[in-house]
Amino acid sequence: MQLAAEHERAMMLKIRQSQGIVETTEDRQRDKERKRVADKFEDMRKEKHWSEKKREEMTERDWRIFREDFNIAYKGGQSGLPIRNWEEADLPDTLMKAIEKQGYKKPSPIQMAAIPLGLLQRDVIGIAETGSGKTAAFTLPMLVYIMRQPKMTEEIAAEGPYAVVMAPTRELTQQIEEEAVKMAANTDYRIGLLNSQAVKSSG
Repeated sequence: MQLAAEHERAMMLKIRQSQGIVETTEDRQRDKERKRVADKFEDMRKEKHWSEKKREEMTERDWRIFREDFNIAYKGGQSGLPIRNWEEADLPDTLMKAIEKQGYKKPSPIQMAAIPLGLLQRDVIGIAETGSGKTAAFTLPMLVYIMRQPKMTEEIAAEGPYAVVMAPTRELTQQIEEEAVKMAANTDYRIGLLNSQAVKSSG
């Protein structure tokens, strides 16, 4: 594109000179605009794909393409930036080891979008299909929050747990518990399961 624009400019200049036409300010302005457009397309052609860039090198255009690639969309207030890999989440080593043990090579789209918001303790409603990793998307930020709290004692325990997860069915509750246990495997946290039957029998 750039070479073509330069060639066109040289040809036009040659034609003007052969016909005795004096180059005007408008001619120079048009040539300047052609060169600007050609340079822009040349820069776009040379620019690296977002996957080849460091996070700090990402442009607004890179993030837009990234979100389109993974079908990530936000609604509401300031959404912040998603993570492209687990390293960018900056999670504690205990959680990173649990993620590695489970064989999660890279975060799923819902995890890319929701985990950074959860770490900021923002209210989030995440919508994604079954099996897309929604549980880990909220469990990991929840565990990070718990790690920042004072060590649990009998006095603190009397005031209630550090986190509560509610689910509409027993099956889903069990699935969430299983995932939470996996993610908290390298901690000394106790994860309990409470359902309506247990409440009725105790009350």
